[in-house]
Order: sequence, then C-alpha cells, then structure tokens
Amino acid sequence: MAYSSIEPFGEVQADYRAGLVASATANASGNYKKALTPSDFIFIYKQPKQMSMIDRQQEHQRQMNMFKSMAGVK
Repeated sequence: MAYSSIEPFGEVQADYRAGLVASATANASGNYKKALTPSDFIFIYKQPKQMSMIDRQQEHQRQMNMFKSMAGVK
C-alpha cells in the first residue's frame, strides 16, 4: 500500500498511461481549442446514489404510467 502511493502501479497507472497516449494523440491532431489532459480520457466509475424505498416506489410508478400510456392502457 505505501509503495503504491509513492510509485503507482496496476490498473490505475495503466489507465493514466492510456489517457496520456490518447491526450497526446488528440492534441497532435490540432482539432481542439484547448489542450486535453490524460484525465479527460480516464473514466472514473461513480457508485450510483442509493434510492430510498419511497423514491423507488415513485420511480416504479412513473415508469408503469409511462408504459401504460405508450400501450394505450388507462
């Protein structure tokens, strides 16, 4: 763990290297007004927000109403 914070390795470092190559290629093309950075190409997964039971029920009802209206059911 400590060594990883000093000298990153693994998937995080591999993602950064891929972003570095992608940003260099994009910047060399000259199609962008501002210089792109490696972080512009790195996907960072964000955990979806947890929904409360009430929010889930409301979302379920909203979807059911949408499907019923599409099917012409009242």
